[in-house]
Amino acid sequence: AERIDLMQVFKATFPNQPVASLTGDREFIGNAWIEWLQQAAIPHFLRLREDMHVFNDGHAPLPLRQHGARLRPGERLVLKGWWRIGGSEHNASPPVRIVILRLKTSELLIIASRSRPQHALNIYRQRWKIETLFAALKTRGFNLESTHMTDPAKLSTLIAILAMAAGVAYKTGLWALGGQPRRCKAHGRPARSLFALGLDALRRLCASRTFAQSLQVLLDSLIGCSMESLRSEERRVGKECR
Repeated sequence: AERIDLMQVFKATFPNQPVASLTGDREFIGNAWIEWLQQAAIPHFLRLREDMHVFNDGHAPLPLRQHGARLRPGERLVLKGWWRIGGSEHNASPPVRIVILRLKTSELLIIASRSRPQHALNIYRQRWKIETLFAALKTRGFNLESTHMTDPAKLSTLIAILAMAAGVAYKTGLWALGGQPRRCKAHGRPARSLFALGLDALRRLCASRTFAQSLQVLLDSLIGCSMESLRSEERRVGKECR
């Protein structure tokens, strides 16, 4: 009910804003939730747990892990036809399409959608941008959870400011790479995120400046005017700090 209420507030606040799609992790599922999304004509791409049962007219309820049992890492499977989530007709979801991918970790990534099952995995991957933002706002960046603010309006303002700051750090990280590939660890993932690279670059840029000068550097980065000047500034600061 809380999720539905939140979406209704969103639709009331932005009545003319169409929703391209909604993605959700395994804790954001539920038959009533899926039914509401479909009634509201909101395309959804929701991750399901491996132990959840699905069935249709031709198949008895089985856990999703059995449907994907033969998949090897990197292989995917789009279940044919429409499926309902649940153990019986009495507690089942509306019909959905289901796609299953075996990850390199051997875990199954299972997505339920109303349409476009062939594109569901690519659309769901965009959710990781949200996880990246959360990591930047919290322990890997700005330590948002350490705030003692409780006023909703002040918290909203703080989150908005930090989100913009994370965007500046990300953009600066792209610039800091200078077109070079990131160094990767043995598991194939980058040793440092673009956010971390950019945040370090901004620290160096602002280390020898006043607050007003530092703010001007951030504004220049935010509005995209003169990344070349930022590059020159970092070289200058680097020479000063040697």
